[in-house]
Amino acid sequence: MKKSWLIAFAGLSLVHVAGHAFGVLRPALGGLLVPVMVYAFVISLMVIQAAYRKGFTTPTSFSYVMVGAILFMVSDSLLAVNKFLDPLPLSGVWVMTTYLGAQYLIVAGLRQHTSQNS
Repeated sequence: MKKSWLIAFAGLSLVHVAGHAFGVLRPALGGLLVPVMVYAFVISLMVIQAAYRKGFTTPTSFSYVMVGAILFMVSDSLLAVNKFLDPLPLSGVWVMTTYLGAQYLIVAGLRQHTSQNS
């Protein structure tokens, strides 16, 4: 039961954040509106799937992958703001730091995986 609450909370939170971000970005997207919508949907599903791993893996694996997925979303959000709204100071540093951190945590978390159902 607790897992379903976590997934529902993660899903609703993502819908709220993605909806707000999309609302802010929409006027600047032009012809990229549909591809950005699809990409944002896929990234949101990745974060929800990371949340869904709770209870199916070790706590360390879950935490690393969850934080990594969120950092991946942050990285892509920074990239979108920088490209479509306003240039961010040191955008390359922030985008790459969050992206590399996300990749590291996702891989490290998957390496820590042990099924909790075995």
